[in-house]
Amino acid sequence: MNCIRPLPASRPAGATQPGANNSPITRSNWLNAVAEKMSAYFPFRTDIVLDQLRNQGLFPYVTAPRFSINGGEVPSGTSLTV
Repeated sequence: MNCIRPLPASRPAGATQPGANNSPITRSNWLNAVAEKMSAYFPFRTDIVLDQLRNQGLFPYVTAPRFSINGGEVPSGTSLTV
């Protein structure tokens, strides 16, 4: 899945990133920030948010089933366990 989209033109040309030594916001800066969030934030944050929702009774304590064969066609007569 490719989630990289153009940046909206919400900042004037030459705008700087707050708190980053007034460095310009570039495509490279943006892609690095996205990569960091995708690898070091979201994988861990998901479980935290789900636990918070479960503790408030807003999300069930149900796990997805696991199948002995993952995806694709299962030929007729194949033994499949859940």
